[in-house]
Amino acid sequence: MIPKDEVIRTLWNLIETNQVEGEGFSKAADVMSHRRARHFFLGHSLRCSQLAQELRNLAYFLGEAPGLIRAFPQSLWPRLRPAHLGENEHETVEGCLGSVAFAISRYRAALQKALPSSISTVIRMQYDQVLEVHEQLRHLKSEMAVEMAVPVGR
Repeated sequence: MIPKDEVIRTLWNLIETNQVEGEGFSKAADVMSHRRARHFFLGHSLRCSQLAQELRNLAYFLGEAPGLIRAFPQSLWPRLRPAHLGENEHETVEGCLGSVAFAISRYRAALQKALPSSISTVIRMQYDQVLEVHEQLRHLKSEMAVEMAVPVGR
């Protein structure tokens, strides 16, 4: 089992990932005219907030002080921000797919660690949800491509 401070760092890594992704999806929703995409992005933004709070509660349970403000590593912002809100809705969806793929890689890295089973279980459940979001987003992209006559194979 890894030391408690490493467990807390792992949790904060995922908390920050969810916070940034949630903000990005909220901003993406603001620029979408496709109704289903807008609804999906807003829903995912809310879900990211919920995932982050669940992880924050685990960190607090381990002794992390509530209210501690963490600085987000600036080098990660470009990879987490969805397409910097692309010039069209298709590009924005592409960027969001990339953002979710990055979150998946973060969850996979966390699951490779020897975390306490109670924490690992929560991370595994969240990971499964993020995988589902990625799949739903891929379907949404295909649906929008058909509706907008944009090639899917990008």
